Amino acid sequence: MKNAYIKFLTPEDRANGFEQLSQRATVIGLDEGIFCVPLSSLTILNDLNICYTLVPFGDVDRARRRTWHFALTKMPAPA
Repeated sequence: MKNAYIKFLTPEDRANGFEQLSQRATVIGLDEGIFCVPLSSLTILNDLNICYTLVPFGDVDRARRRTWHFALTKMPAPA
């Protein structure tokens, strides 16, 4: 399965797009409002006229590093 990295253009598009995609496809959220979705699911957004843009690889790589860095950081011990 091939993936696309997208960013929604408005908060309304993000809410509507995320709702539609989460019901019909796998969605992975990265840092900076970037979402990883199956390439085939972009037709869902296109059919519903939900605006998004494809994200350049450099931005995806930077967001991935921050996302994984956050995920791998140890939680502080409770006081």
